[in-house]
Amino acid sequence: MKIDTQGFEWQVLDGALLTLSNINGILLEVSLLEIYKGQKLWRDLVDRLENCGFTVWSIERGFIDAQNGRVL
Repeated sequence: MKIDTQGFEWQVLDGALLTLSNINGILLEVSLLEIYKGQKLWRDLVDRLENCGFTVWSIERGFIDAQNGRVL
């Protein structure tokens, strides 16, 4: 399952509770910093998925702040 919903990842997971037990993996785009108001950050999402039995398999760098080089 791929989730790339610009800050609404938590809500997608809420709606997918019955589906999560039937899938083998999730590709999830997460943020280190709040980009969208009220969004959950990476640690919250990783903790939630681990509580559902998933394991972090890979972390890839994404968007970078061009002014300071920080990964967003």
